[in-house]
Amino acid sequence: MRKYYETIVGLETEVVAISADSPEHAMRVVETLGFEYPVLLDTEVTVIKQFGVYDLHGDGLAAPSFFIVDKSG
Repeated sequence: MRKYYETIVGLETEVVAISADSPEHAMRVVETLGFEYPVLLDTEVTVIKQFGVYDLHGDGLAAPSFFIVDKSG
């Protein structure tokens, strides 16, 4: 993601990460990896379920995914 971040932002878009981790763990990951974009905390996995990427493999985890959402949603 870091490789393409400037290109994506240059297209008048924004990157948002969604994490089901605890706030403490998510902050450690953000700091360790140096994310330059906002991170939505979804500890109840509400948004993750809405995007249909929760528990795809029966492991109780969200699958790493990318979505492109335009201005109209």
